[in-house]
Amino acid sequence: MSKINLWAKAFPPVTGGVEFYSRQVASALDRQQMLGGVVTWAEDSQPRPEYDGSVAVTCLPGGSDVRCALSGLRQMFGKTARAEGLILATTWKAAVPAFVSGKNYVVSAHGKEIYASGAVHYLAKMVYARARAIVCVSGVTADRLIAEYALPRHKVHVAWNGLTDERLLLTNPTEKWASFDDEIVFYTICRHEPRKNIPHAIRAFAALKNRAHRPGRKLTFLIAGTGPTIDAERALVSELGLHDSVVHLGRVSDEDLIALHQKAHIFLHPQIAMDAGKDFEGFGLVVADAMAAGSLVVTGRSGGTGELFVDGEQGLYVSGEDVDETVARLVEYLRNPAQLRRIAEQAQLKARTAFQWDNVTRILKGCLSDAAR
Repeated sequence: MSKINLWAKAFPPVTGGVEFYSRQVASALDRQQMLGGVVTWAEDSQPRPEYDGSVAVTCLPGGSDVRCALSGLRQMFGKTARAEGLILATTWKAAVPAFVSGKNYVVSAHGKEIYASGAVHYLAKMVYARARAIVCVSGVTADRLIAEYALPRHKVHVAWNGLTDERLLLTNPTEKWASFDDEIVFYTICRHEPRKNIPHAIRAFAALKNRAHRPGRKLTFLIAGTGPTIDAERALVSELGLHDSVVHLGRVSDEDLIALHQKAHIFLHPQIAMDAGKDFEGFGLVVADAMAAGSLVVTGRSGGTGELFVDGEQGLYVSGEDVDETVARLVEYLRNPAQLRRIAEQAQLKARTAFQWDNVTRILKGCLSDAAR
């Protein structure tokens, strides 16, 4: 039976949303004996790709887009090329060698990487147009891709991502929320960049400390991750006098991330879109993880996160542009802990069925059958 060869511009331990997606989809294909191989690129200074599945990872010389395309073409036509099958490229640039060589391929689309300008835009359009199918991580990404490149809707599919770790679903919301009366733990996990809007979250937390404080109850905000805006965030914490309650955790291990999800109550993620809407949250994997752990998710409406749950039933949507609105919504619900717990429980139920990596493999199975005809 023909198999699927996954091509990824980068692969773990290189960190990033698309890199993680590439590994998780490779694992899902591998479990179903559909994975033929993994091909990726890495520069000399980058760590070698790691994969503990049943297939080897071929690592090509990385660097500029041109260098990656040339090394990819050599791989396509070289003696070590994989047997004929379907190629899944986890970004359109990773599909360029398949496009040039006339191979059958599918492309996944995530967020801002779908946009290009000038001659590169024309190349991206041709790559997307010749793909057998395009798998988008959200309906928002699909709609933007179709509008940007005038693609036929029938070849564009939506498959939500799975979870970072299925153990999150083992969280018992009743036990987790038992500590709520003594301490409310807010948290966020992300790469610290302007679009994640962490200063908004810090300001909202500061206002909540004043408006939702109750004698004997502590409010804590735990912020995980690293990135370019972290120094400005720390300065804001100092300015607002929050050293006793806001903690920047920095980079956190996978095990500690699970523990954080299982301990904390309210996931505060008021992300926004930037660059005239082109820099947007394609899916929001960490939002799905927080739902799986039975947290109350409070997130921005923009991007793919806006379709992950029903507002007021499985989480809360807020405007990332209006701190007062965020505070008002939280104050309203903090006055009704039973309702908070109910929303968190419904979020976990939604996550249990909606966020599965096999969502992607089901679409790929159909593409593989079509390619064999």
